[in-house]
Amino acid sequence: MVLFPFSPRYGSDRNKPGELAFWSLFASSLVLILLGGCSNEEQIRRYKAPRMEERGDAAGKAAVRSAPEMPGPAMPKPAMPASPPQSVEGPRRTLGAIIPRESDAWFFRVTGHDERVADQRDAWLQFVQSLQFDGDQPQWQLPEGWQQEPGSGMRFATIVMDPEDPPLELSVIPLPMPRDGDVDAYVLANVNRWRGQLALPPMDAGQLAREAETVGLPDTEITLVDFGESP
Repeated sequence: MVLFPFSPRYGSDRNKPGELAFWSLFASSLVLILLGGCSNEEQIRRYKAPRMEERGDAAGKAAVRSAPEMPGPAMPKPAMPASPPQSVEGPRRTLGAIIPRESDAWFFRVTGHDERVADQRDAWLQFVQSLQFDGDQPQWQLPEGWQQEPGSGMRFATIVMDPEDPPLELSVIPLPMPRDGDVDAYVLANVNRWRGQLALPPMDAGQLAREAETVGLPDTEITLVDFGESP
């Protein structure tokens, strides 16, 4: 609101025509300036706040509408569970042979039900006595009824001694020889590893010497072990 300095000196009946025209023009101009300023300020306020929000919302909505749906990373399918190992009812028995060589030691082992393993003992001895090496790899002759299958992973070969379910399998695995060259300690440690898998106490070197059998080869010897769980 604008106040104009009216006084008896400026009354309408005393003012000259020029003064009245001047004050009318002055008042009109001032009102227009004030109104114009308010109008511009209001326009600027509308531009800087509402329109920027609208543009932001529109841009956001447009981005949402235009953004393609990107597929997420392919999740690997769960592997099919392996068949659980068939349990052996009754006491288990292990037949094993260890052949130390220059760079590798060769391990032959079968573990199964005591009676089934015992039935294969003669054939097992026949198999061991046929072992010989051509270079770094062993060769053998299979007893009647045995079947050889390709190896996988660490296994050089798998020999099925008895196909009856669960099959009685002889594994053939090469492992590096120790760097310190202590062959006797290496053989003993692996025999005790097998015994531990049957929850049997470890042997000492003297006990192994008394209970193990040996078969001579041209450049080494085979250590044979036969032990099992108590019935």
